[in-house]
Amino acid sequence: MERESLFKDRSSSSIIATAYKVQTDNIGRIIKASWLPVLLASLALSTLTAVLLPKSLPPTFSWLQLAAVVILGIGSIVLWVWSFSRVMSLLNEQSRKWTLKRSALLILNLILIYLVIEVVVGMLVAGAFWALKAKTAELMSSAWWIIGLLVLLLIVVVLPIYYLSMRYLDKDEMRFWKHFFNCYKRGLRYTGYIFLTLFMCGIIIGILMAVVYMPIMTLYVANAASFIGMMNGDAPDMPTYFPILFWVTALITHFVSFFVMTYEVIVCYLMYGSIEKQEEDRQKTAVATVIEEKENEAENIIHRP
Repeated sequence: MERESLFKDRSSSSIIATAYKVQTDNIGRIIKASWLPVLLASLALSTLTAVLLPKSLPPTFSWLQLAAVVILGIGSIVLWVWSFSRVMSLLNEQSRKWTLKRSALLILNLILIYLVIEVVVGMLVAGAFWALKAKTAELMSSAWWIIGLLVLLLIVVVLPIYYLSMRYLDKDEMRFWKHFFNCYKRGLRYTGYIFLTLFMCGIIIGILMAVVYMPIMTLYVANAASFIGMMNGDAPDMPTYFPILFWVTALITHFVSFFVMTYEVIVCYLMYGSIEKQEEDRQKTAVATVIEEKENEAENIIHRP
């Protein structure tokens, strides 16, 4: 992946098309670079999925199962970060060690931002209902309008973080909190552009993930239907090898889904590169304008009678 070819001023539709070409042209390199962490992450996540598979209705879990869920959940997150850092290192041309470290720090910072947003939004929603709880039903319904506006505001607030995150994973000299507000302000100027690009990407990813996860969802629903039948007095109709079948299906599903999600990573990186190029052109135009104005002022002074 040639870095220069990724940093171009592109429209949202052009980014979607280019990301597909970049992924298909480099799918061999992507698999070679990331297959091991992806396999380990898929093993952990498929085991987690199997542990969470209901064994009865209503579902019950022992303390051992809950402990396994926590361990496997944390392990899956760590392994997925490792996996995506391998793909990112192909894009930013940084070392794998550097990209992994940056990816881990980015996740920790994003978790902190998420917690702050959760607290703020929770307080605002609770305040809205508290302020209107003693009012009429018509006023109570306005609380839902407030929540809707908060959701829209939250989307606007979160979108620039996509640009900021890609820049943090690309620039060695960038520090997350030191440069947070400058980069966030820059990303805020392109909120509409980011939204349109991610919206188009989300539709494609959503369709593909629905297809990829259809087998495991089918097995999950079949297992639930079997338990419902047993509660109504029917005999068990699931084969004895069903847990193994479910685990293998989950393993394949999670493995394939990673390479579907790499498309979104490429889209975000191309979007970041396009914003960088637009900002570079904007600054060049601003400098050229200033120089031209000074030249005009100097010329006016020379020709002044």
